[in-house]
Amino acid sequence: MEKLERPTNLKNQVVLVLRKSIIAGELKSGEQIVEAKLAAEMGISRGPIREAIGVLEAEGFLTRVGGMLTVTTLTHKDIYEIYSLRSVIEGLAARIAVEKFTPGDIEHMEKILGKVAELGPTADGTAAVASTLAIHRFIMDKAGHRRVLDLWLNLNMQLKMLASMVMSHDTVTDSFAKHNKLIQVLKSGDPGAAEQAMRDHIMDSWRIVEKQLGNTGL
Repeated sequence: MEKLERPTNLKNQVVLVLRKSIIAGELKSGEQIVEAKLAAEMGISRGPIREAIGVLEAEGFLTRVGGMLTVTTLTHKDIYEIYSLRSVIEGLAARIAVEKFTPGDIEHMEKILGKVAELGPTADGTAAVASTLAIHRFIMDKAGHRRVLDLWLNLNMQLKMLASMVMSHDTVTDSFAKHNKLIQVLKSGDPGAAEQAMRDHIMDSWRIVEKQLGNTGL
């Protein structure tokens, strides 16, 4: 674990370091988290560690059972609930946003998607994550529904825990095609079609995950 400098808010720094370690798989699913050990590794007191742990528990990255704190293990049911709820949230956002899109907004999403195409067909799906997530975030922001956005941000934190498993089994070509199809529907300006297209888009990702879960035994 990397040593920390002493910025004005150590808690936030600890949150970023631990979250990154969990997403990258350096702290593995089910691994026990010990405050004293983390404090020693980072060269800081236990106070900021304890505060950061509270944030990560609220985000779903850490789980406390009895007196033991561990990196969250997501079950098949957990992951299905994340994707199915995300499909509803993003579907609603797409329904609201589609009537607000300007030609410039569509062009902006297509420009982001162009960055995915530039990666080339030999790159794996993980390389496209930042760009495709930016498209989804743009739609969420355009909807202008603060509470829906808050729910989405919380779910996306949990989805990042799955990214290495999911996106390593998707290609850049596939990712481009799926998001291009979605954008074409958004161009129509039809709220019902936009909502359904988004829900189908998210649940297609779930089906990819479900196949992987069958191989991992989760």
